[in-house]
Amino acid sequence: MTHPPSVLSVSWGGPESGYDITRQMAANVCFQKLGLAGISILTASGDEGTGKQGSFIHPCKKFDPLYPASSPYVTAVGATYLQKNKADGADLAERGWSSSGGGFSAVFSQPAYQRAVVQRYVKSNKLPAQQYWNASGRATPDISAVGTCYSIVSGSKPLGTLSGTSASTPTFAGLISVINDMRVAAGKPTLGFLNPVIYIELPSQSNPAAEVS
Repeated sequence: MTHPPSVLSVSWGGPESGYDITRQMAANVCFQKLGLAGISILTASGDEGTGKQGSFIHPCKKFDPLYPASSPYVTAVGATYLQKNKADGADLAERGWSSSGGGFSAVFSQPAYQRAVVQRYVKSNKLPAQQYWNASGRATPDISAVGTCYSIVSGSKPLGTLSGTSASTPTFAGLISVINDMRVAAGKPTLGFLNPVIYIELPSQSNPAAEVS
């Protein structure tokens, strides 16, 4: 491909435990190559919270984040929603969507670019028992965007609304595409791998979860 797209939006994925580890590692090499080529990969973090290994019959054994969002070489996108200010009903506040996927990888180590932010988050919040998640694993999502109540229109006909990280991910991808267009017009390269840039200013912030979103 002579002119590949500078932004890839990925809305598919599955439980990390369901993918062969050697294939995940091989995919990581490809993700790194794309990042170095100036291509940003944005993946949905999922719509089932932490995910889990187990079933309705068998109790949860461990949390199970979504792959490929759990790869440290992609940007995992979560979802938020807008809520009216209770005081005046005019201003909108952005809140975390309860179904938005996220968690800690059992396969990939926590990358240096997010370590300080994640460790501070772990220390400052009451989290589930350690037996269910890997504190030293790659944490997701990296960033969030509004992902609820998107209007669906097909053939000029409204078909209702849709919510999920499969909506917030292409939304954020569109924003990155606009930034890339502006950079190219100014004679600058495209952004490529985003995560180090996303986290670079966060160690000085008091609330990393709020700042990333």
